[in-house]
Order: sequence, then C-alpha cells, then structure tokens
Amino acid sequence: MKLTQPYFTIPLRLALATLLLVGLYAVSVVWRVSMAEYRYLGRSQLLPLSLSPRPFEDAPVPESFGQKTYRFKAPDGRTITVWNQKINGFQHVYGSGLTCLELGDSLSEQLFCINELIELTFDGKTPTALDRLERNKDLANNALGRSIAHSIKTQGLNYSGADETLMQECARAAESSPRFYGHCLDPRVKSIANEDLGSSWFQQLVKVLDPQ
Repeated sequence: MKLTQPYFTIPLRLALATLLLVGLYAVSVVWRVSMAEYRYLGRSQLLPLSLSPRPFEDAPVPESFGQKTYRFKAPDGRTITVWNQKINGFQHVYGSGLTCLELGDSLSEQLFCINELIELTFDGKTPTALDRLERNKDLANNALGRSIAHSIKTQGLNYSGADETLMQECARAAESSPRFYGHCLDPRVKSIANEDLGSSWFQQLVKVLDPQ
C-alpha cells in the first residue's frame, strides 16, 4: 500500500505541536519563577525584570562563601540577606515545587534532571569538582521543592492558594530549612543522599558523561 504524504505529516504536526506546548510551558515556568524571586528575594536572575537590578554591594556573610550580598525586606516583614547562589537555590526549590504541583512529582523530577543534563552536555567544557558540587546542590534543592509541594497538596487548597503558599514556603525554606543549600561550597553538599540527586537513569547517565 502506498503511503500518502498526510500519513507522515500528521504525526510530524503532532510532534511539533507537542514541542511547542512544552516550550510554552517552560517559558511560563521561567516567567513565574522570575516573578517569585523578584518578589521574595528582591532580584530576578532568570529574566531582567528591572532596568536597574539591586546590586550586591554588601560584604559577604559566612553562608555566601565570599559572594557579595544585599539586605532585603521580604514580604513577611523580615529583613533577609541575599547573594547570587541563594537566589539560584530558590529558583530550583520554587521551580521544582511549581512543576510538581502542576505536573506531578515524577514528571517534575525528570524535567529538572533533563535541565541538568543539558547543562552538562552543552556546557562546552570538562566539568570541574566545583561544577559537580553545583549540580548536586541544584538537584537537592529540586528535591526540597517537590517535598514542599507534596505537603501543600495535602492541604486541599485551590490552585492560586496553593501557588501562593508554595512561594511563601519556598522563601521560608531558603532562610531556615536544613535541606536548603545556598551555596555549592556548603560542606553539607558533599554528603547529600543519593535519593536527592535525581532519578536513577540520570545518575547512571551522569556517571557515563562525567566519569570521576
């Protein structure tokens, strides 16, 4: 039987439509994470939401491991200290929590593992020990975000209420959770449990792509 052109174009169109939807969803996550970090930490690192971003002009603190900081009055009235890697940590916690609320735990974990895999594959340089610590920090913060989302799901909130609570809880976690990692040089990063370092397939693939 001779296959007509539409036989091939329909699956292709479906695949392209799926990729478009995934891309649009990824953009929406980046936008919402940017808004959250600007609101709760005073600065967006993902998207430039301000023409004059708040400068890191204060002295480092022990937790920032040499990175300069600034002081910011958070929405709950607390004055917090912020540095670059702390904002990055919040991105991973809230981004993973957000996708966990909307897509479920497994798909959220896979998406953020793929994100780390893309960075590893296309970074263009051989990973260093510092890169590996950074990757583990990100993965552990992803796991924290999903755990926060899990606890919020049990509260029976509507979506807007759940999202607002998620932002608040992620911001609190960045200040006080023992599972939050605000810098890759935090000594605790070297002893993160395997279950917080991504899916088993991801861990096996990392061993192949980045043998140590």
